[in-house]
Amino acid sequence: MASSAEDYENYTYEYEEYGNVEELKVDHSQTEPIHIISVVIYIICFTLGLIGNGVVIWVTGFKSKKTVNSVWFLNLAIADFVFVLFLPFYIDYILRDFHWNFGLSMCKINSFVSVMNMYASVLFLTVLTVDRYGSLVHLNWCQRYRTVQRAWLLCGCVWQAAALLSCHALIFRDTLHFGDKVLCYMNYHMTNKHTAARTHITLVSIRITVGFLLPLTAISVTGILLLIKVRRSQGFFNSCINPLLYMLLNKKVRRILKDSCVNLTKSSLRELSQSTSTTEVENMHGVHQDSVPDEHTASSTL
Repeated sequence: MASSAEDYENYTYEYEEYGNVEELKVDHSQTEPIHIISVVIYIICFTLGLIGNGVVIWVTGFKSKKTVNSVWFLNLAIADFVFVLFLPFYIDYILRDFHWNFGLSMCKINSFVSVMNMYASVLFLTVLTVDRYGSLVHLNWCQRYRTVQRAWLLCGCVWQAAALLSCHALIFRDTLHFGDKVLCYMNYHMTNKHTAARTHITLVSIRITVGFLLPLTAISVTGILLLIKVRRSQGFFNSCINPLLYMLLNKKVRRILKDSCVNLTKSSLRELSQSTSTTEVENMHGVHQDSVPDEHTASSTL
């Protein structure tokens, strides 16, 4: 029992992922609204995630042409698909009043797989965002280096990084018999409370940095750069069209343009009229010349 008490002291410094262990000291049933809502949300996520990600895996993996984008979406769907496959363990854990019924090995594996796929999903979203920016802005570079083989290589690096960031679950996850319940929790194997707290803070900081700040920074920076690129393009277009807009919006300029068009039209009609008159005169003169030889020939005949 001393070992259980020592482990409980360690547990109080852990990030309480599934609930407050103090609540287990009293007779307690898992009927609180927040827990019921959590179970309902988990069931919905499991159903939709299993179907949706399964369809994406089937299409991108077996039906569509292999492209860089299809590689990103395939790996992202695999990460989310594996994550939702382990949701029933969380659902069962909550419904049993946070009693783990699957042994130590599954406690470690469940936590490891869940955290790894969380990291993988976030990192693939980050890669997809940066890749989309590069394909829109740096076209020449993408045409030379953006290949399916390199995309698969980068995916392998992402999976390795996600596994490395999640390996602490295999080390620290443990089960604890507390009364009539079994907890699946993070056991840092330390009697020094400050060291345990520092280890916990380090792991949480890594999770926040890689799981939140990194994708947020990537999305924000690439979005700002794309906005600057679009505004520059609009600036070049405005430089070409602004003089024309100024001319069309200015009343004096519009009046000058109107008078010029009217004068040009009148001048064109006048020239056309003069050209027509000249042509008629020349035609009449030609007919007169043609009639003179006929008269001379007639007189000669007489």
